[in-house]
Amino acid sequence: MLPREITKQVLFKISIGMLLVVLPSTFLLLVHREDIYNVYINMYTAFVATLSTLLSLQVVQRLRKSPPDVVRPWVFLTTGLGLWALAEIIWFCYILIVGHAPEISVCDFFWLFGYLPLTVGLWEIIRQFSRTLKSIDYNVWKNPVMVLLVFTYTLIFLIGAGRAMSIESSQEQEFFIIETSYVLLDILLIVFSLAVARIFKGGITGFSLTLVATGFSLLAFADLLYTLVETSEFILADILYALSYVIIAIGILVYLKYIIPRML
Repeated sequence: MLPREITKQVLFKISIGMLLVVLPSTFLLLVHREDIYNVYINMYTAFVATLSTLLSLQVVQRLRKSPPDVVRPWVFLTTGLGLWALAEIIWFCYILIVGHAPEISVCDFFWLFGYLPLTVGLWEIIRQFSRTLKSIDYNVWKNPVMVLLVFTYTLIFLIGAGRAMSIESSQEQEFFIIETSYVLLDILLIVFSLAVARIFKGGITGFSLTLVATGFSLLAFADLLYTLVETSEFILADILYALSYVIIAIGILVYLKYIIPRML
């Protein structure tokens, strides 16, 4: 049973994070200052992405004397979050200095390669607790929502791949290949995240990792929205994308504050 006080603190932090995204964004859009909104939303996203990385790095530091199997997943997760944070910072610099970011940039390199350590980190946790998943007869394909998500993402991936092959311009081909790669990698991220959350269902550990998994899933959903509208400028996706890092950061903070002290 999760203590009510912890639940209240987490909900309060998520509410503050939401207000810091929604209220300034709404105000700036109402007064037709889309240019300042664009700077603010990207600055906020870069900030919470960096915060997530620093919290994850603190987890690694606190666990440095623990067995390798305990530390290794967090090293991978921290590396992946760090690559994403670097991409968000560079993207924000593009917006701040140039006013817009190119369709294909060095950010895509850091984002795409960030998926690798993130999925490896989640897989490390799944591998270590695979017996738990077997004992509860866990099967991701029994979840109809998960099946629908994967079907949707796969369909978008195939459509994008088909469009990339039919386009003559090499630059447009690269753009669609990158976009469809995000879709494919988002599928892996969601599947692994939900599996990790299922392993630790219930209790503070489960609550913490479920928050992290929810953040990753929300980020993947925001990516899906960007892909569907074929632009990186979509207000709903912007807000969900920023909130995903907020939820990831809070999930890691819960792990850092309430779980690690019990392990040491």
